[in-house]
Amino acid sequence: MKKLRPKFFKYQIKKLKLNLKYKLTKIDFRGYYSANNLGIAESGATGYEPCYNIVKYLKKCKPTANDSFLDLGSGKGCAQYYARKFAFSKIDGVELSKQLFDVSVQNAKIIGDQRIHMFNEDF
Repeated sequence: MKKLRPKFFKYQIKKLKLNLKYKLTKIDFRGYYSANNLGIAESGATGYEPCYNIVKYLKKCKPTANDSFLDLGSGKGCAQYYARKFAFSKIDGVELSKQLFDVSVQNAKIIGDQRIHMFNEDF
């Protein structure tokens, strides 16, 4: 019998949390997509996987209202969701995939934080 690894459980817990968040709020960070699934040439693109909670890392940075947050390859805007808990003056995300960008814009509307801006560009 194959031994289950802690990474497997961490992944399953993350998946359950994202599904629950979607059911409760309609904020969609769910799914795992390859660059091919997103219609992106694989050179320079890996695909999409939602981020883990980055709050503990952002706390160490001690951001102020003079700071901005920029997420390159922002996917569905998961990092922006966590960054909004801090005093950043602007919270921006740049995403190449039109499919992921459209979801990130919808998520930003639901979140309702005016500091969040999403851009559908190739950085």
